Amino acid sequence: MNVNPGADWFARCFAEQWNGHYARLETGHRAPRWMDCYGGNLSLSRMAFEQVGGFAPDIPASHDIELGYRLQRQGLSFVYLPEAVGIHAERKTGRELRAVLERHGRAAVELSRRHPGALPTLLGKFWQPRRRVAVLRRLLLALRVPPALLSGLGPTMGGLPRQRQWSRFVAGYCFWYGVRLAIRDSDFWRRLTQVTPNRTSSTPSVQSATPPVDS
Repeated sequence: MNVNPGADWFARCFAEQWNGHYARLETGHRAPRWMDCYGGNLSLSRMAFEQVGGFAPDIPASHDIELGYRLQRQGLSFVYLPEAVGIHAERKTGRELRAVLERHGRAAVELSRRHPGALPTLLGKFWQPRRRVAVLRRLLLALRVPPALLSGLGPTMGGLPRQRQWSRFVAGYCFWYGVRLAIRDSDFWRRLTQVTPNRTSSTPSVQSATPPVDS
């Protein structure tokens, strides 16, 4: 991913994270999975595409990973080909990227409703990567602090390493901010984000709940 030379701090850090994601796939750090199915550089046969029903145009975002989930359910596996290079020329501002991340959070709720088996992957990681980070996130979400306010602190962090760390927090916060806005059932939200002594996360079971969403 490339950004404009004059891009703001959040856009620059976002691009670094995106490129790091693909670097880990290229080095074999882990195998690709349905969550890696980004439509900008994804190839599959027309037969497979049609067999699973193609894209779902009625979801707000994440059409590509939703397709990837159905492809995996169909029995297909995924292969990362480093020689199939695609250049993403990102021209969105930091504010626009934050809006995209929030939209993906909203979409994750809808995808979990449609595909309960995807709920642990999409919404089961609130307490990652560290407990103290999640505690801060939960507090800010309870106060409904807007992502723009947090993003505005980025340039004051003092040094690129701290800005990178803060950008990761803000990106995750934008996603969960969208999730929180999409879930109108406070009990479901509580169970989704609570922690117990013996578990790092207490994701509601697929059988016990699917997320109600605002239309």
